[in-house]
Amino acid sequence: MIIIPDFLPAVILPFWSRLLAALSAQIFTLALPRRHYLVQLTQHLDCTPLEQACATYQHTAGPGNHATHTVPRLVRALLVKYLRNLSLRELQDEIRTNLASKWFVGYSPFEAGPDHSTLERFEQWVIAHQARTFFDAVLRQIDQDLPTEQQQPQIGDTYALRANAAQETLITRVRHTCRNLLGALAAADAAGHAALLADLAPAALFGGDDEVKEYRLTVEQRRSRLATTAVAAAHCADWLCAYLAASALTDAQRLPLATWLAHLSKILADEFALTRDAQQHVTAAAELPKEQKGS
Repeated sequence: MIIIPDFLPAVILPFWSRLLAALSAQIFTLALPRRHYLVQLTQHLDCTPLEQACATYQHTAGPGNHATHTVPRLVRALLVKYLRNLSLRELQDEIRTNLASKWFVGYSPFEAGPDHSTLERFEQWVIAHQARTFFDAVLRQIDQDLPTEQQQPQIGDTYALRANAAQETLITRVRHTCRNLLGALAAADAAGHAALLADLAPAALFGGDDEVKEYRLTVEQRRSRLATTAVAAAHCADWLCAYLAASALTDAQRLPLATWLAHLSKILADEFALTRDAQQHVTAAAELPKEQKGS
């Protein structure tokens, strides 16, 4: 058993906080490598804008009038979370056990750091009041450190990339092509465009305002809508074939129309079996089996 002289507490305690601060600084100096990414991040990333943006945060739980964990510390804690892709409980353990993270966030080696509930309250406040602050601050720092990088070709993993690039359904593809075809006609000949619209059944081709979303349809409902759309699209294609044969459009006006009409005609030929009456009007359409479809 170690016996502590009675005079030591009286001598040490008045300077205890200073001794701990000096010891903490010495521990961090000896233990943290200069090339650690958090040490380098501290030298580059200015957290002041983040701290100012979150300065109005005030916790509503816990004892006392002063926050146990200050906004600058909570800001840096969230940065560690986003950099390491940690859950809140993992972040809690990271700050408590990882000396580099503890130093970066602003705690001494002898402090426990915030628990996951404290971190969650702050993160929810940030999401509600400063949703883009962290992303924008980090992006500005990247642009500042690498000013020419955004002009260079980028190679990235497309896994889970959000993009408006999904393959169109057949119904959407037919309608999309018809819209482009009508747009080309409107640009070339407004009177011809009006005449075609008067002869079309827009609801059959494009659907009404109250149309049920395609993904909600049953298989039979989808088959029925596809047939109705294809018949209307075939009528549109036939009308335009006759129009182009009789019109006096210039080559420049005719080219976009002919291009989109060729697209529509190929879709109809590759995807559908069309039934025509004695006057060659399309009366029915059925989607071809996969092995019979065109390329």
